[in-house]
Amino acid sequence: MTRSISSFRVIVGVDLSADAAAALSWAADEACGRGGELIIVHAFEPFGETRRPLADTADMADTSEPAVLYAKLREAQRQDVEDRIAHVLSGSALRCARRHYVVDLPARALCTLAATSDLLVVGARGDRVRDQLGSTPRTCLQHAHCPVVVISAQAGVNAPWREPLPA
Repeated sequence: MTRSISSFRVIVGVDLSADAAAALSWAADEACGRGGELIIVHAFEPFGETRRPLADTADMADTSEPAVLYAKLREAQRQDVEDRIAHVLSGSALRCARRHYVVDLPARALCTLAATSDLLVVGARGDRVRDQLGSTPRTCLQHAHCPVVVISAQAGVNAPWREPLPA
């Protein structure tokens, strides 16, 4: 499948972090300003930590089957991400965005999709990292086959991350 030369494709990685929300907002503005397409990607790590408190999963513990509990936790996280996306895009001029939910390591999923895209946008830190550039943006900067913009919520939505990368 070929795409039009005028179709600018922006991939943005999201999770529940403030930096991901800032990245989503920046990516939506960029896609809208270029008349391009926005693809929102959330990679669900199959054995990653849950972001929800245990109290929220009490009603999910109706089975001893790990696969069933895993599926319910995954759906709960997907709904949290959808809520965040809706909140961030509520004031955007962007008319529509495609969503990809994948079970994979975030950096691998993003770099794979970025191979056929014009721009990859990620938050500087995920919801588990505080004062440094996270592993996902570091990996994307090293391996993506398109330009990568890294956004920090602390720096403001319009200012990409400015930390120099080690050689």
